[in-house]
Amino acid sequence: MREARVSIREEFSAKVMYRASATGEEIRTQAVIMDISEKGVLFCVAGDGIPEETEVRAAFHLPGLGNETLIQIVGKTKRAKFLEGGRCGIGVEFTEISRENLKSIRSFIANHQLGEAF
Repeated sequence: MREARVSIREEFSAKVMYRASATGEEIRTQAVIMDISEKGVLFCVAGDGIPEETEVRAAFHLPGLGNETLIQIVGKTKRAKFLEGGRCGIGVEFTEISRENLKSIRSFIANHQLGEAF
């Protein structure tokens, strides 16, 4: 039996930085997180997005967990989907995440699912 993907679709702001593959310069931009799971995150960015297989470093706070835990991840872009209004959805698979940050993401998912159940 195939396990269903566990993800939360709750938008919140995040600061994202990534290294542009063509120039190697670091680019900082704002993004909105549209979907988060234990394996990765779906960012929404303005414009053309981020090329596939680009390393992304992101830092953000999860809503409801307080600002004491800064989630920091490193990942690779795996897919891009153009959205309305000149935006792009960028799927990022985690390649580096601390145990503490993964635990915080799991807590966020569990708390969100409990909130929806009641």
